[in-house]
Amino acid sequence: MNNINENIHAPNELISLYMKQENNPILLVFDAEWSSTSSMTEIITKKIRKEAKNIKLVKIDIDQEENLARKYRIKKVPTCMLLINNELKYRYEGLFSKSMVLQALAKNS
Repeated sequence: MNNINENIHAPNELISLYMKQENNPILLVFDAEWSSTSSMTEIITKKIRKEAKNIKLVKIDIDQEENLARKYRIKKVPTCMLLINNELKYRYEGLFSKSMVLQALAKNS
């Protein structure tokens, strides 16, 4: 299975699968096609992918996955959430940077 899953048809099941794996950092990125920052989010996640090869990345379109957006209380896009050992370690609402995510990963690994 690929570490990066950009076009997930069942992100809820994928998140559950990743959560069963121990010591696996998971980055959830909630976004929407209509968002003015969507193209920037895409560029940033590609950069994160290149540097953090151990991270599991799940991109979630809030319009297609309304239940997940409610579950994680998404109020703004993009929102990124870093889970380590099924525990929320970092959350940022708004356009995030590669360095922000990598620093959070280093701090919590």
